[in-house]
Amino acid sequence: MKKHCFTVSFLCIAFIFGLLLVPICRIHRGITSATSGLGVKNDSIGINDLDDDLDTVQTYDNSDENYNFPNQYFRHLSKHGVNEKGSCAYVAIGMFLSYYDTYWNDTIIPEQYDSQGLILDTEYNGYFYSPGIYDESSDFDDDQSYKSHMMSMINTNFHSYLLSIGNSLGYIGNGTNGSFGLTFDRTYNVLNRYLELHPAADSNNFDYIYVNHQEDYMTYSQSMLQDIIEYVKLGQIVIVSIEGTETNTINRAGHVIIAYDYDEDTDTLYGHFGWNSNYYHTNVLGCVNKYTFSYIKGYITASPYRSSHSHSHNYNYILGGTECSCQLSSHEHRYHYDSATATQHRRFCYCGDSSYQAHIFSQTAGRYVFCEKCNYKKLNDGGIIDIPQPFSTPEILEDIEYVKNMLEDSSSEHFCFG
Repeated sequence: MKKHCFTVSFLCIAFIFGLLLVPICRIHRGITSATSGLGVKNDSIGINDLDDDLDTVQTYDNSDENYNFPNQYFRHLSKHGVNEKGSCAYVAIGMFLSYYDTYWNDTIIPEQYDSQGLILDTEYNGYFYSPGIYDESSDFDDDQSYKSHMMSMINTNFHSYLLSIGNSLGYIGNGTNGSFGLTFDRTYNVLNRYLELHPAADSNNFDYIYVNHQEDYMTYSQSMLQDIIEYVKLGQIVIVSIEGTETNTINRAGHVIIAYDYDEDTDTLYGHFGWNSNYYHTNVLGCVNKYTFSYIKGYITASPYRSSHSHSHNYNYILGGTECSCQLSSHEHRYHYDSATATQHRRFCYCGDSSYQAHIFSQTAGRYVFCEKCNYKKLNDGGIIDIPQPFSTPEILEDIEYVKNMLEDSSSEHFCFG
């Protein structure tokens, strides 16, 4: 595996977390709306997993054990929706939800749809495959036959269930080709409708960011790419709509994937393309098989910090027993800090680990000492200086008043991002 950037500057973290925490960045209703009559150029029809002419590619390096949770999950995720009849957006939604079902809250996806992962031990080289959802590959001559087949399995097949949501919203047509393609606003609407029906990951529990530039993506593609990279650095997975062409042709190639890894050394964003195992860790932009993806059209990401982690047991040991993903040793915690008081702060990792910790005062500036983790500051004598007796000199009294005013002014300036 290529080197990951686990150290993000204070300003970047403060900026990104500021975006995540302001109310405008919860799931946005009304940014875009699904409309009828949209041209096929805006549909995420996608490239089917069943294409016979997908080339064989070099598999990724599997030697590095220092994976974060998204890498731990998506590099071994073979259990996801099968991308048939252009249903790639539904595949991406399923992978997005299945990740948080395993790593945050096991009620995000109903249990009848869960597929268990298999591990030998808690070391990364003992992983065989990740938990996910069940789907089956089928071969139908037309979209209507495929639709009838999938609608018959909505109680046991999660990909079918997501397709049924799209169907209920009027997004699945009755044509012979491409009836299951979604524009990115419709992708958002399908996800949002699922969250209304299954609220464990709704906007009361997760902070969502939804950005859509399907009409002017050439202008905003680069800025969206940089945003996605920052979220991935923070350990968040991102649903991404990408646009390109079939290599050496003018035929459009649209796809929806999960971005989850970034290589700082080569400035490369990687994602799971919802295809076979050769494409679990693939450049988001650039030449991918016989396609060239050049633009990002939109993205959806989420922060789960509004809710608490609850253990799931979706990993099975070969010799028996289960394990919650938060306890797997291959993860390296990346802590952030908040809820500072005079004596302690809370530290939390995106994986769900959270605990209170006493301040570690090791930095000084003038009269103040600072916590090396959360930057909480206090007077270096441990408290407010008492007002001296009346015989104290005016200079001392002025100095004390100045210090007290500084304390009052700075009471809300406890920057809690380490």
